[in-house]
Amino acid sequence: MQLAGREIYHILIKRRGILLLIIFILAEIIMSVSGIRNSRDIIYAVEDDKVQYTEYMEVLSGPHTEEKKVFVNDLFQQVQKAKEKQNETVDRYIRGEAGKEEFYRTSEESEELLSHEQIINLLENQLLYISENPEQRYWIYENGWIGFFKSNSMDILLMVIILVGVLPVFSIDYERDMDMLNQTTRSGGSRLYHSRVLAGVLFAAVCTAVQIAIKFIITEIYFGLEGASYPLQSVQELFAGHPWNVSCLSAAGLLLVLRIIGAAYTALLIMSLSVWCRRLLNTGVLSVAFICIPLFIFKESKLFQLPLPTSFLWGNGFITGVWNEDTGMQDFFSALSVKKTCGIALIIMGLLYLAAWIRYKNFRKIKRLLKKAGPLCLVFGLLLFLPACSVQKNSNSNPDPVTYQKGLNEVLKSTDQWTLYLDHQVWYKTDTGSLSDQELLADPFATKETYDNILISGVQGNICYYLKKINTEQELLDYELHALELNTGSDKILIRKQNHSIKGTNFLNLYKESVLTVHTSQQMQNFSIHGFWVEQGYLYLFRGDDIVQVSLTNGKEQVLIDDIYDSNFVFMNGNIYYINKKYMLQKYSISDRQTELISDKMVMSVYGNHNKVLFSAADEKIYLCEEPYPSKAVGSGNYIVFQMDDTVFYYTEDMRTIYRSDYSMKNRQKIYTCEYDLLDFSVRGDKMIITYTPDSDMNHTETEFLPINE
Repeated sequence: MQLAGREIYHILIKRRGILLLIIFILAEIIMSVSGIRNSRDIIYAVEDDKVQYTEYMEVLSGPHTEEKKVFVNDLFQQVQKAKEKQNETVDRYIRGEAGKEEFYRTSEESEELLSHEQIINLLENQLLYISENPEQRYWIYENGWIGFFKSNSMDILLMVIILVGVLPVFSIDYERDMDMLNQTTRSGGSRLYHSRVLAGVLFAAVCTAVQIAIKFIITEIYFGLEGASYPLQSVQELFAGHPWNVSCLSAAGLLLVLRIIGAAYTALLIMSLSVWCRRLLNTGVLSVAFICIPLFIFKESKLFQLPLPTSFLWGNGFITGVWNEDTGMQDFFSALSVKKTCGIALIIMGLLYLAAWIRYKNFRKIKRLLKKAGPLCLVFGLLLFLPACSVQKNSNSNPDPVTYQKGLNEVLKSTDQWTLYLDHQVWYKTDTGSLSDQELLADPFATKETYDNILISGVQGNICYYLKKINTEQELLDYELHALELNTGSDKILIRKQNHSIKGTNFLNLYKESVLTVHTSQQMQNFSIHGFWVEQGYLYLFRGDDIVQVSLTNGKEQVLIDDIYDSNFVFMNGNIYYINKKYMLQKYSISDRQTELISDKMVMSVYGNHNKVLFSAADEKIYLCEEPYPSKAVGSGNYIVFQMDDTVFYYTEDMRTIYRSDYSMKNRQKIYTCEYDLLDFSVRGDKMIITYTPDSDMNHTETEFLPINE
């Protein structure tokens, strides 16, 4: 231990490690203060009204009870009544039935309560979440734990400090040609090797522990870390549906252990490379390569399944899970997979330690043995490097198994009474043998009551996203966004939103090539939510006349477009093509938030597929847009009414004849002529759905299901 103490003294004093540590602490404090305060993951609505939220949480904090449910519901009802009273007074004031004094008095009475409306809505959302599993979900102030766990990610500064502090431990002797001298001294050889490794590992571990302590203290100062003993699932923003039954503080302690393992692993790797390379520059380059290259070649979901120093140095992904871009969901690691990864990492650390020791001692017999057994050791190392780790996806239900087949109009599940099938990647339930009584469906394992509450549904890959009504006993219907994994049946709530009136239903076609075309009929124009799609961690809602972007991470909303005139637009390649209120076609880029005019013609309808946009104009021509613009006329037609893959269906000027064509518009085919004016048209597989008015009465409509080629 005396020799190890001397090596620690060399690192801290002679090589100015203590100065590095002080600089590191100051830099971490500055960076942590800035990072935690400006974190995009915290719930800013809480911070904007923190005083009132704190008062509410003094009553609510802790396990859920019936009294807390009544308390939150009463607050919510008070807000609704205050809004109704305020609206009623405004209407009476406009009609001249109420004077200014009554108007101002009512406004003042409602103002204080309504100023906390956003906080009360958050509490109502939290109530719904906790009520699903009250044993594992407590009332908690989330921002502190969100800030702490999100701030403990990959830190380049920590990696640099470990590299600078540990790199000279062995390399300095090789640079000065003192390695052979050290081998011949009484304190040299194995004792010196073990002492130096211990000193380097301790330095790296202390730096990591100091960093986590700084983040913990700063988070406690800014937000507070209340509810340390509460279950981890209480933090809805990060751990909804987490498979571990641990407390928040236990998870923080586990994060500390994992990151210290990462620091020790990194230090051991650097020192092993020093012994093998024997040159400072070569060791430094290889160390940076081994640590940084995995960040560029592996996705997060793969990185945390491999026993790499980088994985553990990052650390928090083992606990917070990783974002799955393919499914748009957060995937959590099972406790068993984390234990496996840790175990294999410790074995690899032991092998690194032994291999460097053999190299340092220059044991000739063992070196010859290693040379003969080299290929076998390489294979064994590769087997250790690829652990059988599994990613655990959220599962809130245990449904019966169902067979999922990709394709068009394929039967997925059938009984004597009904058939579940997929039509253009949209789920339907219909009476067996009939299309006329089809029912929009998202969850094949739900009850009939659930079907009635499903609003909108669409499938991307193996994930079925659907909006579901909640609080249906109230006038203002709220919604939840669900993600249903079709292969396993696991169902996860991604977002809850309230105070958005949802009065109708519709479906969207979600294609693999990320091209989405939305068209809603005239009867649906007044619905608050016409449709939605999910893309790269965001929910996009077509609500009213707006396109709204909602983060799946924290539920924050942002209005992207507020001047859509017609309920018909195209989402393709990260762009939204839409008709504005001046009947012109515009393109909105989601990445740079820029709007570009595509056509100043009077546009009637728009569709898109395979990097092509097709629109019809008031001049009774159909135009094809391909970058670079402008567009060119490719055919004649009054109104494009439907698109399926590379085929478009459109009316002629009499509004009674429907043609089918490809995007070139050169091979058109008349498929239907109606003796009445058509109101709506759509296609389901080999069937077309025709809606018309037989007697010119808009309140009297009829719908027919006919074969396309009839």
